[in-house]
Amino acid sequence: MDSDKAEEIEAFIRTKMKEGEIPGMTVVIVQGTEISYMNSFGYADIKSKVPVTPQTSFEIASCSKGFTALAILQLEAQGLLKLDDPVSKYFPWFHAEYNNHAFPITLRQLLHHTSGIPWYTITDIPISNEPDALEEVVRNIDGVRLNHQPGEQFEYATINYAILGAVLEQVTGLKYEDYMRDQVFLPLGLEHTTLYPETAGSTLATGYKTGFFQAREYASPTFRGNRPAGYVIMDSEDLAKWLMYQLGTVTSPLTPLIMKTHEPDRTVPPSKFDYSSYAMGWADYQHGNGELSKAGLNPNFSAYMVLRPEDQLAVGVMANNGTTNTYITGHGILDILRDKKPASPYEPDRKLDNAYSVIAIIIAGFALVVAGLLVWTVAGILRKQRSWQPPGRKALLTGLGLLAASAPFIYAVFLIPKAMQGVSWTTAIVWSPISLPAAVAAAAATAFLCCAYLIVSTLFPEANENKRPIPSLIMLGLLSGVANAVVIFIVNSSVGSEIPLRYLLYYFLLALALYIFGRKIIETKLIKLTYRLIYQRRMELLRRILNTSYPNLEKMDNGRVIATLNNDTELIGLSANVLVGFATSLLTVICCFIYLGTISFWGTLISLVVIAAIAGLYMIVSNMANRYWEEARDTQNVFMGLIDAMLKGYKELSLHRNKKLQFRGDVQDSCEQYRDKRILSRIKFTNALVTGESLLILILGVVIFFFPRIFPDIKDFTLVKFIIVFLYLIGPINGLMQVIPDMLQIRVSWRRVEAFNQELPEKSIDADDEWSAFSDEPGIESIAFHRLAFSYADALGERSFAVGPVSFEAERGQILFITGGNGSGKSTLAKLITGLYPSQEGHIAINGNVLEPGRAGEYFSAVFSDFHLFDRIYDIDYEGKQDEIDRYLKLLDLDGQVSIDNGRFSTLKLSGGQRKRLALLICYLEDRPIYLFDEWAADQDPEFRRFFYLTLLQEMRAEGKIVIAITHDDHYFDLADRLFKMDAGQLLELGNFKNKAG
Repeated sequence: MDSDKAEEIEAFIRTKMKEGEIPGMTVVIVQGTEISYMNSFGYADIKSKVPVTPQTSFEIASCSKGFTALAILQLEAQGLLKLDDPVSKYFPWFHAEYNNHAFPITLRQLLHHTSGIPWYTITDIPISNEPDALEEVVRNIDGVRLNHQPGEQFEYATINYAILGAVLEQVTGLKYEDYMRDQVFLPLGLEHTTLYPETAGSTLATGYKTGFFQAREYASPTFRGNRPAGYVIMDSEDLAKWLMYQLGTVTSPLTPLIMKTHEPDRTVPPSKFDYSSYAMGWADYQHGNGELSKAGLNPNFSAYMVLRPEDQLAVGVMANNGTTNTYITGHGILDILRDKKPASPYEPDRKLDNAYSVIAIIIAGFALVVAGLLVWTVAGILRKQRSWQPPGRKALLTGLGLLAASAPFIYAVFLIPKAMQGVSWTTAIVWSPISLPAAVAAAAATAFLCCAYLIVSTLFPEANENKRPIPSLIMLGLLSGVANAVVIFIVNSSVGSEIPLRYLLYYFLLALALYIFGRKIIETKLIKLTYRLIYQRRMELLRRILNTSYPNLEKMDNGRVIATLNNDTELIGLSANVLVGFATSLLTVICCFIYLGTISFWGTLISLVVIAAIAGLYMIVSNMANRYWEEARDTQNVFMGLIDAMLKGYKELSLHRNKKLQFRGDVQDSCEQYRDKRILSRIKFTNALVTGESLLILILGVVIFFFPRIFPDIKDFTLVKFIIVFLYLIGPINGLMQVIPDMLQIRVSWRRVEAFNQELPEKSIDADDEWSAFSDEPGIESIAFHRLAFSYADALGERSFAVGPVSFEAERGQILFITGGNGSGKSTLAKLITGLYPSQEGHIAINGNVLEPGRAGEYFSAVFSDFHLFDRIYDIDYEGKQDEIDRYLKLLDLDGQVSIDNGRFSTLKLSGGQRKRLALLICYLEDRPIYLFDEWAADQDPEFRRFFYLTLLQEMRAEGKIVIAITHDDHYFDLADRLFKMDAGQLLELGNFKNKAG
């Protein structure tokens, strides 16, 4: 072999050894009768730095089957058995079933893997070094249910050759190992080939198994029952001889039998995997000048042998790591020798370790989070922040429900080996990467920690109710996001998978259920938590609004108040869904990219760079659009104010068509401004979103068109998996980008709620324990107003219209009338004497005692000219006053129009006069010592107006009430004890008559 070809081969070998984490490898190339290349690479033992040499021995795994096939043919040639003999001839008690019918299995069918025995029967090979281990294998599968009728279809099952080994022992009466040594190995001159590891001694390489991204020393259990199928040990020199025998360039008495092992069984369809027909220990390929090969994989060793008899060329590779990269290396070497680009039908199995390792790391990370929550909970108990609370019936039922719900998932873990390979956990742990049992152990630890946390946190709950669900939401959020990613992993893994559909569906439905129910629980809990917090914030705002003075509230823009209490708080409430969607999408994206990293690290890195660029662009545009959100929100305040004005002043608008049209124009302008600013901000985001979506699609284009050129070794199935994951990721990534405008709106609303909150007083209406209502005091004999004054201020703070100073006094049983023209200050005076407007000087006194500011209203029942009727009665014992309610409804001629049920009015759809009479009813029921009526009789018909002045007011006087009525009904002025007139903000007394109560 020329040096250039040798250098190319060695560079290829080192690359594949690095990719497969192979510690040591030996390679033999035979051309005719010559060894054209023999070289060793790496270490037979990493720890002691022992290099691999041509004398280093390796297990050749399933390449051992060619030796067993040769031995069986040798026994046939000796007349000791026939290939068409059934196994039951040698083991009468053995039987196999297909579709509930017994079928014999012949030795020929075992040799060609057409027995119908399932592959997963490898799990029936015991860990044993006992002399009867081979017969025990046969007994373990006695009564086996076949996947196919014997002789009908190829299905590789390593146990076929274990049975052949048992037959050999039964026929010869010798141990399988001894027969092979004396009748096969030594006659062929394979002096360093053995089935006894102890015979190989120090020349046997240390076995390794991949785990957590590197090769780790692994001592495989002894499977004597599988030696005929996979445990022949040989060195490079013997491998070269064996390959020459297979080529026929070196002969022996066994050569005709060796050639016979190459004869395929073409009575059955070829393998679906690589379209080869199986011979006896060799796979036969019908391309070129013909090719025979055999790949071998043990837990900690692997080998590959490929022959091209017509070209007199053979390649043999042995390695001390159980990896398919050994096959890929051997097949690639043959391609190089034939001046072809290295290719292989095999997929690197390191990806399996990568996947298990990532899963184990993710689970371990989750376990650490749960452990942290558990420690935090225990610390809270020690700090006395949590106290014992016996579990209630609901908690016990929830616990039982969780326990029941966990059963399918526990079963799913138990089912993993059977679903993936049809084997037991013992077999899976032996044959799978070290990371698999580590992942299972991490899952078990996580389950234990979760149970411990749930029990401790339930028995010792967090004192703050709002904090209680947060830890469980963290756990559920992580689980839901991971489950969402697992859904696509399962879908992706199903492409070309041989895993039975029932298992794929089971895991798919479990992952989907975990995602759906996990997200539902998260959203439910987050919505409750968020709206509880929003409720608290809204009630805090309402509390502060109710604490503020009436003049301050009058100054506030109604549109702003409504928008803040309604729109802003509701928008903040949507943050629950936004945050859940963001967290789930983010975790899904992270898990998917971790998964993609196990498929193609550099491809994933390129994709991440592009997505980072998309995110950067989107953030820049988001910051630009934020200003438009702020302006749009200001416009919304104006719009809400106009709507409030429309509802309050609709009767005025309805009088004149042009007025209504002009008002509609203002509303339209406000709506247009809001629309335009929202459109502009949304367009900014949409432009970035469209750009982002386009770039994501471009990534797909890069994957499809450029990955095969950037990464020439990438397999089609790897490319397909990459594309499927990216198609799935477009949704979550777009979801992450679309969250940004929602978060900006929430941030704007949150700031406005905070700003509004800061403008309102903090003191609560129920905070003053010294406050006492009038009912707690002695009878009210008089109320005096001493020099009360109030003035309005314009936008610049300059004083405009003023009322006062005003001074007058009213005694028990007196009626006071106040008249005056429009704009004279009557309504302002009414608000001033009731305490709604704070007096800028003077004071109010009850029975000669000065009242605290703002307390006068407790003594008044009032019907203002712009009164408002609530749909229910407040601060009245309506149940104890039902007789009075019935009497007053009849007295006010309302008994046929409205009723009061459970403290609520049956209707408020009444005429203006009826509504005022209903307001008067409230005054009666409140039974305060002082009544204030502002133009009460203005909306009444003449008959009821007369009834009001002549009857109702007189009854109030007789009951000792003080009545202050603002009125223009001059022909009833003589009914008053005192008559006042407001003129330009000043109160003038027109008459002081005798007390009519007497």
